[in-house]
Amino acid sequence: MQENISVRSDSIATTLEKPTRYRWTLPFLLLVIGTVSYCDRLNVSVLIADPSFLKEMGIQGDSLKAGLLMSIFTIGYGVSSFLFSSLGDIFGPRKIMGLAILLWSISMFVGPLAGSFVVLALTRVILGVGEGIHWPMQSKYVSNWFPSSEHGRANGIWLLGPKIGPAIAVPLFAFILTHWGWHMTFYALGGASLLMFFVLWGLAPDSPSQSRWVNKAELDYITREQVQQGSTIEKMTFAKGLKIVAGNAEFWILTAYYSCQCAIFWGLLTWLPSYLKIARGFSWSAMGNFTSLTWIGAAAMVVLIGALSDKIGRRSPFQIIAMLGYGGGIFLSSQLTDNVAAAWAIAIATMLGAGGMPVTWSLVNKIIPKEAIGTGSGVLNGISVGVGALMPTLIGFLINLTGGYTGGLMSMVGFAAGGLICAGIMTMKKY
Repeated sequence: MQENISVRSDSIATTLEKPTRYRWTLPFLLLVIGTVSYCDRLNVSVLIADPSFLKEMGIQGDSLKAGLLMSIFTIGYGVSSFLFSSLGDIFGPRKIMGLAILLWSISMFVGPLAGSFVVLALTRVILGVGEGIHWPMQSKYVSNWFPSSEHGRANGIWLLGPKIGPAIAVPLFAFILTHWGWHMTFYALGGASLLMFFVLWGLAPDSPSQSRWVNKAELDYITREQVQQGSTIEKMTFAKGLKIVAGNAEFWILTAYYSCQCAIFWGLLTWLPSYLKIARGFSWSAMGNFTSLTWIGAAAMVVLIGALSDKIGRRSPFQIIAMLGYGGGIFLSSQLTDNVAAAWAIAIATMLGAGGMPVTWSLVNKIIPKEAIGTGSGVLNGISVGVGALMPTLIGFLINLTGGYTGGLMSMVGFAAGGLICAGIMTMKKY
């Protein structure tokens, strides 16, 4: 009798225990790491507007090679994301993300020592491989740590990184360039990246059950959905994961959509600073401030759309809005003669287009079975970034060919039209 009372008391105590909310630390941690990662990849986008950097690398006056520095990064990024994404399903996201961060650090510390375009390009490949491994691990973390009803908000938080990174990086690099030169941008980023490794290792275990900061009530809340569905998570290989996603039509439509999103995003990320400075005549200070404002607005849009999509339970209608915003704003910017008005048009396009990212990754979590999230995320991201890798070089080629930016802008409008078609199909399928 005494034993039954004791068991019942323990059960009541567990029921009354207030859940911790440590799971919400994870997307904010991923946000900080993602912000540093985007600063790492963006430094070259700012440096291609710096004559001393271009001269030292031997690419002054060659927009094609300048664009190639970003494209070669994205090629390494896409290949590693595609091939190595299943490592997170096998070894857990913390080990693989930690390895990725160490690769970033190496590439940043070696970058300033490059005495030629070829050596710098090799460091960009190393950076791309590291960041390509990193990206799918974020989706794996969300899948492990959150019920599906919270995926939109969780994804919306860590997806602020691609927006806050440029908002911080452009004015920061402009300041560093004017005071200490381009080499210091690499050293600062190398130190920040190394710090992120230790933060990750100390605060982000693979799952909530491994965290000392998650109590039983929170763990029960996180895993209740999985228990109700009778889920059993098996260790996954790349081949098994690929087999799961290969026959999923919605997955490939989503991949086509995200390929268009990445093409536009990488085009803007690479060429927006030089478009404002060279084509529209902005000063270093004005360019940095305006670019920062643009990406801050995009970050706000990511949070807003992530929350709204969770509330209404639909994702794809927001993808339609994103592509209409991209296409309309970029087209308008290409046609306006007033420099400030043209800058605002492309800024608004960037902000509206950003809303397509959190809903896309929420759809990844919805469409792909939990056990194959790492593989599916990597395949989608690898293919999409592979398409996006072409954009910086394509725009650089069009600048060289035409002597202006209009052709490059219109190529992004074309991708917006393709993305709009995919978003319309997913919306008709009630996603």
